[in-house]
Amino acid sequence: MKRSLVFLTGLPRSGSTLLCNILGMHAQIHATPTSPLSSLVESMRQSWSQDAALLAQLDTDFEQVYRRLGRATRAFMEAWSSDTEQPFTVDKSRYWLFIVETLRELYPDFKMIVCLRDLRDIYKSIELQHRKTLLLTFPGQLEQNLVEARATQLFAHTGTVGGPLRALANLNDVPDLRANLFFWRFESFIKDPSGYTEEVLRWLGAQPETLSLERITQRTHESDSHYHFKFPHRVSPQLSAPGSFMDADLSVRILNDIVSRNAWFYRQFYRADGVVRLERDGAAPAASGTAGKAP
Repeated sequence: MKRSLVFLTGLPRSGSTLLCNILGMHAQIHATPTSPLSSLVESMRQSWSQDAALLAQLDTDFEQVYRRLGRATRAFMEAWSSDTEQPFTVDKSRYWLFIVETLRELYPDFKMIVCLRDLRDIYKSIELQHRKTLLLTFPGQLEQNLVEARATQLFAHTGTVGGPLRALANLNDVPDLRANLFFWRFESFIKDPSGYTEEVLRWLGAQPETLSLERITQRTHESDSHYHFKFPHRVSPQLSAPGSFMDADLSVRILNDIVSRNAWFYRQFYRADGVVRLERDGAAPAASGTAGKAP
């Protein structure tokens, strides 16, 4: 049986766990929780690039040894993902977004689903969860007590949101990637769950199948304690639209700053919607346009 390895990545709090569990309901698809495979592949690449014996072999016959590296890496990836009967394995990791060029070197026709969501709703999800868990700190060195500093660090180039956002921008600098990518927008899914899911399945090449989105079974499980319960991964069996950032008690200044500092993101992925900017009193003008599929 021919097996296909599909890579699922994207921004945090953008619905990747939900999407994995929906795809995992399909008879042909095995979907993983956050997987170590991407970081293992990168660790291998870093390791052999420093190995004196391998470098010496490259001096002798570069083409043959380089082909061996490709075969060995693909064999490892496929062996890692082969212990399932389904022909499709969806491997979830935010880090795939960072090593997209390596993926294309290994699999020129690779397929990657990139999960997106309005950055203000991502911020809302993280900030409101933090308020529920104030007696636990954020993992890492993130500022815990100053709201603006915390938001700035989340969206910094190495931040929880800013790092993947920077890797997303990098896709524009890698030529001829569009056919390999499906940009899955959380908002488009919520507006038409069944239709949007069918579109993803067609793009993957999976057989048509009606999935019961009225009763979603959670098949993947993450270690929320690893994230100090700041980023919960529980999937509700019933689909419902989450509240908007416009309805949350959040700093208008910070929300508008997110838009200003990431204007490229809204131009590229939300241009058909217009961008809602909040007024100082919290009122929001109406957005122009309707939801559109990301390019």
